Amino acid sequence: MPYKYINHTLKALKSKSWTGLPYALNECPQFDTLEQVFNYLKQLITYKNYPKV
Repeated sequence: MPYKYINHTLKALKSKSWTGLPYALNECPQFDTLEQVFNYLKQLITYKNYPKV
């Protein structure tokens, strides 16, 4: 669905976040610190330095 304006976008984002919460609770590891979250996500993300256009 195309977003109409910023409040519409934020409401949709909130709704999608709540919808995905059960999946995240079942599939993601448990973390005790923010550093553990950072290290976990760091493994999953690849940074690409795109040239300026």
